[in-house]
Amino acid sequence: MDSIRRQLRLLDERLDERPGAGGAIVAQCPLLLPAVAFIAAIVVENYFTIPTWLLMAIVLMAILAAAWPGNHRRRLYLTATAACLAMACTGAVRLKCFHQAPPDDIRNLIGDEPTLATLCGVVKTSPRYDNRNSWKFGRYTWTGESCSFYLKLRQVRTRGAWTEAAGTVRVQVSGRVEDVRPGDYVRLYCRLSRFGEPLNPGQFDIKRSMERRNIHVSASVKSPAGIELL
Repeated sequence: MDSIRRQLRLLDERLDERPGAGGAIVAQCPLLLPAVAFIAAIVVENYFTIPTWLLMAIVLMAILAAAWPGNHRRRLYLTATAACLAMACTGAVRLKCFHQAPPDDIRNLIGDEPTLATLCGVVKTSPRYDNRNSWKFGRYTWTGESCSFYLKLRQVRTRGAWTEAAGTVRVQVSGRVEDVRPGDYVRLYCRLSRFGEPLNPGQFDIKRSMERRNIHVSASVKSPAGIELL
């Protein structure tokens, strides 16, 4: 009888040591919570800029949590918490780096006003022709045919000499472009401008849409004659 009681007591102790729901998730899917923290930090950083000092403080807290002494269960939870905090900081920093413009980025080479410029770069996409029928008032207003494509910059000239430039611009051409293909190296004579805010309630926010693709500048070409294949 005593041996049975000892075995039952031992079984109860082992059952008490079993982790709860959180511990089971950490044990079976150790990367789930850090991945959720990584994505959540990107979303928060996208809408609310997190100060750098706060990120550094969170990293310090993660290090202290990972090094905090305790029993096995406590160390398990502390390590999981530290991993989540570290991944959250990584997500926020990743988005900050995504929006940080390098020194030669096209955003740093133009002002707020439209600027005449000559661009050299590689065509990234095929020309996409605008569908006037998709516009509700398209049949009441005459507009010429136009198309757009994306250009990966190599060089730009505004007022002086040629300057090395980086970034991608959205090129809008008035007319049909027949000879431009992805991978072509071209020269454009255009007008550079930044995307504007929507002017009417409910209007499509092209500025926000382009910023999500890390595109901040538009190039307007008056006619297909303003594009040269090099």
